Order: sequence, then structure tokens, then C-alpha cells
Amino acid sequence: MILAMFGSLNGLIMAQPRLYYEMALGGHFFASFGKLHPKYRVPTTAIIVQGILSVVLVFLRNLDQLTNLVVISSMIFNVMDILAVPILRKKYPDIERPYKVWLYPVTVIVAAVALIALVIQGAIDDPVNGAIGFIVPALGALVYYIFDRKLKKEA
Repeated sequence: MILAMFGSLNGLIMAQPRLYYEMALGGHFFASFGKLHPKYRVPTTAIIVQGILSVVLVFLRNLDQLTNLVVISSMIFNVMDILAVPILRKKYPDIERPYKVWLYPVTVIVAAVALIALVIQGAIDDPVNGAIGFIVPALGALVYYIFDRKLKKEA
């Protein structure tokens, strides 16, 4: 378990701060996250903030609660990914599609329903982490929307 966690942490420590960095460069996040360390060329602010948030979560939750939180929020994002397929197909009907979804739309519906059921079950089993799993992506969407509106006003 420890080796798996360290492997995951390594990937997340490398990738996540760079997502915040790119969002900041695009104007969709706080500008301070868009600055690189002058010598090492890494997004220092993003790494430090992510580290602080991680330490806070470790102190507030046990391993089981943390994994449930990650699983619930990941499934929410997976549902959004799956539902993006029919939405984008309807929104852009003439775009080239090099890959066809097998048995579309049945597989999309079945996968979305199954994941929604798992999210609901996870939220019922652990209501606190279920609520946090819903609140964190909602707050992220709100922050993105606020920065996006600000960008559109400036343009």
C-alpha cells in the first residue's frame, strides 16, 4: 500500500501543480500560480499550496476516508467525461470522429448510470466524504467560472 501511495504521489506532485500553473497562464486561476522558480523553473507556489492542502487533509482524515474521497470525486469527473460524449456529438455534429464509441449510445448510458449509482452509494456509505466529494468539484467549477467571466470582460 505504501509503495502504491508513493508512486501515485510522485505522479501527482509532478502533474497537478503544472495544471494550476497552466490555468493561471490562461487566466483561469490566480496569477501567483503562474510564476516559476527562477532557478529550477517549477511552479513553486502551486507546489507549496498543494503540499499544505495535502498535509491538512492527512491530519483531518484517515487513509480510508482519504481514499473514499478520492474515489468519489474521481467518479464524479468520470461521469462528466462520459456525458461529454453525447453533449459534444450534439453540439458539433459535423466534426470528424476518428474513433467511434462502441454500441453508442447504449454503452454511454450504461456507463454513466453505473458510475452515478456508485457515486450515490459512496455518498450514502460515507456522507461526509460524499459531501466533500461533491463540494470540491463544485467550488472548482465556481472558481473557473469567475475567472472565465473576468477574462471575457477584459476581452
